[in-house]
Amino acid sequence: FYAVEKFAANVLKTKNIINTAGFDPGHIWKRFADAQGIDGSINFNIRDISKAKTILLNSADIAVSHPVLWVEILKSIKNGAHLITAGPVDSFLDRYSTLRLKTKAGAETLLYHFLCRVLLDKEKEKIWESSENFNSVFNALKNLDLSRVENLTGISEKDLLKAGELLQEREPSFIFLGGEIVYSEEINCLFAGCWNLALISRSRMIPLPLLSNQRGVEIVSGLPLDDRPDQKKFFQSVSSGEIEALYLNGPVILPDKIDIPVLIVQDSHWTDFAVKADAVLPAVTFAETDGTFVNMEGRIQYFQGSIPPLGESKPDWWIVKEIASRLKNNDLKYKKTADITFELSRSIKAFQKVNYLELQNGKDFFIHEKENEDIKSNYVLIFPSKKRELPKGKNLFRLLLIPASDNYKNFLLGREIPGFKRIKDPEWIMIKPEEAEKAGFSDEDNVILRTDTGHFKGKLKYSNYIPENVIVSYY
Repeated sequence: FYAVEKFAANVLKTKNIINTAGFDPGHIWKRFADAQGIDGSINFNIRDISKAKTILLNSADIAVSHPVLWVEILKSIKNGAHLITAGPVDSFLDRYSTLRLKTKAGAETLLYHFLCRVLLDKEKEKIWESSENFNSVFNALKNLDLSRVENLTGISEKDLLKAGELLQEREPSFIFLGGEIVYSEEINCLFAGCWNLALISRSRMIPLPLLSNQRGVEIVSGLPLDDRPDQKKFFQSVSSGEIEALYLNGPVILPDKIDIPVLIVQDSHWTDFAVKADAVLPAVTFAETDGTFVNMEGRIQYFQGSIPPLGESKPDWWIVKEIASRLKNNDLKYKKTADITFELSRSIKAFQKVNYLELQNGKDFFIHEKENEDIKSNYVLIFPSKKRELPKGKNLFRLLLIPASDNYKNFLLGREIPGFKRIKDPEWIMIKPEEAEKAGFSDEDNVILRTDTGHFKGKLKYSNYIPENVIVSYY
C-alpha cells in the first residue's frame, strides 16, 4: 500500500488520491481525540482480553468480523467474565451474553450517556472531580431522567442499572465499538459518551477496524485526509465525465455507468471495471507474496507467501515500481519487500523501531502512537441533539449497514459460489416480515433502495432479527 501511495504522489504527481482512510472507526476516533485534546491511543495486547472481567460490545458481531478477538473473549467468559452486547440487531454473540441491551436503531448514543449517569450516581469517592469538564458533564448527566430510558433507548431501567453494576464492580473491563458506528448520525456524541463511560468505569475503549491492515493504511497514507478529494464529489464526477483518467488499485465501489476516457485497473480478481479498462495489471493476493500489515492491536505482523503467483500476476509494489522505472522515475527503487519496510522505519515515526529481520523471526513490534504530555484523561462535553424522527412518508426506513465478511478485495463468496448465496447473498436487503408486508412487499422482491447520497438495487430478505422501521444491508 505504501508503495502505491508513493507512486501516485511522487510519480504521477497527483493529490487526487482516495483510499479507505477516513472511513474506519479508529481513524475517526483519532481525529475526534485530537480535536478534544484527549488520549486517542488504541493499541492493545490481545492476550489481555482473556483476563477481562467485563466486556461491552457495541454493534459488533466479532465472531464473524474479528474471530481471533472472539476466541479471546470466549476464554474470558469461560474464566467467569461477563459479556454485555448492545445494539439494535441481534447476533450469534447474544447467546453468550450475561446481559443483552437491545437498543432502538440510532439510540446507542443515548445509551452510553445514560450508563454514565448510572455510574456517577453509584460512585461515592468522586475520584474524577479534578478532571477538566467533570462538573459540566456531571451536571448535564443529572438532567437525564432514568424513568425515560426505556422510551428513548428501548432498554429497561432495570437492565441499565444491571449494566452499570457489571461495569463498575468488575475490572479490568473493555468497551469494543464495532465498525457499524461509522454510520451513526451523531458519531462524535457517541464517542464522547463511550469515552466518558470508559473513564468512569476504568475501562479500555477500542474502536475495531473495518478491514485487515486498516490501521496500516491510515498510518502510511501520504496525504492528510483534509488534503484529499471529497469522496462524494469524486463519485459524482466519475459519472459526469469530469475525470480524464482513473487508476483503480483494488476494490472500489463506483456507479454502474462511468464516463472516463482512460481507465487502468490493478487488481487480483476480475471485475466489471476490468472489462471496461484500457489496461489491466494483474496483482497477486496476500497468499502469493510476502510483506507486513498492521493488525487491530497495532501489532506489525510479517506474512509470507504460501503459493506461487497465478499467471502473470505480480506484487502491487513491483507493478508500480516498474511503471515508475519506465517513466524514468527512481523514487521506487525497491528490490524486495524488506526495502519498503526499511524505508518505512526511516520515514514514518509509527514504524521507527521496526527491524525486518527481527520481525521475520517473530519479535513483537507495535506501531508507535503519538505521545503528547499535554494530553489528559478529561471528560468530553458533547450530548445528543434533539431526537431525529424519520420523515413522514411511504416506505421510509432507517438504514443499517453491516460488513460482508465473505469477501477478499473484489471477490465475494456470495457472488461467485451459487450455494453460498443461500447463506449470505450480498444483494440481500433484510427487513422484518411484518414491516415488508405492511409496505406491500414480499420476500425475494427486487427493490431499489434510495438514500440521500445515491441508490442501489437489491433483493428483500425476511429476517425476524431486524428491528422495526429498519432495513439492513451489506457493504
